[in-house]
Parts: sequence; C-alpha cells; structure tokens
Amino acid sequence: MKIIKNLLLVAFFAINPLTVAAPANSEAEAKAHVERLSNETLRLIQSGKFDTEASAVKTFSSLFDKSFHLPYMVGFVLSRAARGKSREQIQRFSKAFRRKIINSYATRFSEYKGATSKIINVSKSGKDKYKVKSKIVKNKEYNVVWTVKFYKGSPKIVAVAVEGVDLAYSYRTQYQNIIKQSGFDGLLNRIG
Repeated sequence: MKIIKNLLLVAFFAINPLTVAAPANSEAEAKAHVERLSNETLRLIQSGKFDTEASAVKTFSSLFDKSFHLPYMVGFVLSRAARGKSREQIQRFSKAFRRKIINSYATRFSEYKGATSKIINVSKSGKDKYKVKSKIVKNKEYNVVWTVKFYKGSPKIVAVAVEGVDLAYSYRTQYQNIIKQSGFDGLLNRIG
C-alpha cells in the first residue's frame, strides 16, 4: 500500500502543470528573453538586415521597442532631473533618447556577422529584476550583462553593460553634466 501511495504522489507531481511550470517572473523567463533577443538579432545580422543604415535603424527600432522598457530607462537616466518637468518635456526627451540609442547602435551590429552568443548565468537582482550574464564571441569574447525587469508579467531589458561599461550609467553621467551646464532645455536641444 505504501508503494502505491508513493507512486501516486510521484505521478501527481510528475504530471501536475503547477509543479513543472517555472514561477512567474523567474530566472528562466529572464534568460529566455535575452536568448530570444540575442538569437533573433544574430539571425537578422546574418540575413543582412543590418547591412545598410536605413535597414539597420528600422530593424533595431523593432527589436528595441519589443524587448526594452524605455520609460524605466528614461527614469533612470534622468533621475532627479525629471522632477518638476512637464509631461511634454519628458515625452520630448523620451523620443530623443530612443532615437539617440537606435541611431548610435543600429549600424554597429553588422560588425557582429558570424558572432555567437551564450548565456553564462542568471541571478536575481531585486524585486522582479534579474542580471543575465552572457558572452558574445567574434574573434574575441565580449562580456555582456543584461538587466531584465518584469512589467505586468512580461520581461523587458532595462540596462545593458558591455565589458563592464553600463550604457545607462554612461548616459546618466553625460546628461547630468549637460543639464548642469545648459539646463534641461539645453539637454533637449542637444540630443533632440
């Protein structure tokens, strides 16, 4: 009787979808999000979608919009500088910042034709936030750390660090200096 009871318990846990499904907002989902983005990007690079500037901008715009969380990035980059700013000023900055990111990086992707990507590990980094460490290999290895945060159950990338350089921190420092020198409108004029 004890053997039958144990077999029933094992069978229940083996087929019960609640026990086999990963918990919501899990490391596995964060990893899968970065893997999908990396694989899709590398596939698009191989197919020539990043070979011309116009195609690269269009392709990266689509990848960025579906995989990244711009409002979080804007909030982080502006930090205290966003206080007291009108909705129009923040929207103007958001549009200009998105355009700056896309135009700055879109044409660089073609350099990674033939590259491979590998996830190294994933670790929790706060409530609903994970660090996904990966390597991109093309002639040499590049360490990339993706910060993935969950919004309404969906994973979105909120920061990327390449070889230890966090792009969001870099923009934040650069833009804070511009704001000190020229004010918020000066920043908008400069990047806008």
